[in-house]
Amino acid sequence: MNEYIFVIPMILISSIVSFFVRDYETRKIEFVNSEETISIDVQIADNIFKKSLGLMYRETIGDEEGMLFIFEKEKKPRFWMKNMKFPIDIIFVSKDFEIVEIVENAQPCNSWFCFGFKPERPAKYVIETKAGFCKKHGIKIGDKCLCDF
Repeated sequence: MNEYIFVIPMILISSIVSFFVRDYETRKIEFVNSEETISIDVQIADNIFKKSLGLMYRETIGDEEGMLFIFEKEKKPRFWMKNMKFPIDIIFVSKDFEIVEIVENAQPCNSWFCFGFKPERPAKYVIETKAGFCKKHGIKIGDKCLCDF
């Protein structure tokens, strides 16, 4: 009987979380640099559960896919790689759609303590892409992201 004391609450919590994260809206966003415009499909993390889960536990994402986190106002959000299975690029974007910071090739973390990535400047949007995306497309700080929702 005692072994079920923790199982039942975990099943309930998992059910609640899966209810709130079951459907991701997908949209297209564009990065604009001096040489080209790059379009990718992003899943929108639009509630606290989706933002908390992010890309955790997924096996991979496509080369031209990502996840977009939208915050109500600009802040310096901290992102970590807890329970990730693959490296990613993390792109921080201001309310004016300017890329203010990029973390390239952020590595997965499966320990109890995971280092977080926080931008120096405030960001309203954060995009996670497959590692190497920024390098492949020449995306850099100061470029624009057309992700106004």
